[in-house]
Amino acid sequence: MKLIEKYCLKIGYIDGLYTYIISPQFYDHILEDHELLSHLKKSPTELRTFIKQAREAAPEQLYLAFTHHPNRIENYQWSTLHCFKNGEHFYHVFFRSSWLCRECGHLYQAPIIMPMAEADAIYYSGTKDNDPAIPSIFRKINCPNCGKPLQNHLLDLH
Repeated sequence: MKLIEKYCLKIGYIDGLYTYIISPQFYDHILEDHELLSHLKKSPTELRTFIKQAREAAPEQLYLAFTHHPNRIENYQWSTLHCFKNGEHFYHVFFRSSWLCRECGHLYQAPIIMPMAEADAIYYSGTKDNDPAIPSIFRKINCPNCGKPLQNHLLDLH
């Protein structure tokens, strides 16, 4: 899609979805592009949250991105998410500033990401890769309070 391509650092096919990874130099520009935001059905407020998280948590590795879901109804065809860059590879990720241990209730506070496949069970529905594998960069992190593994595969960005 031409409206978004001018802002992209990279356009790729990740886990069955076309993914438009936005270059940080264009974050402020994309917020002012009313034609694009209207097409994507996104608000500047929603995008500001994603941009702030990317800038603060890992500015050289965490990027604002959009995926296109052609099988969804028009209002939900575009999803906003983060992509994490590890070497030359990009991964769809879900960002959190903390994680609660189910075993002891301890709040693990750190900027963390998890693979989108674990964060949203239906994110890849309708794609050729309905159930993508968990990338090897994500691991079970042990709770610093009780020592038991937290329930998802995570990556601490510190």
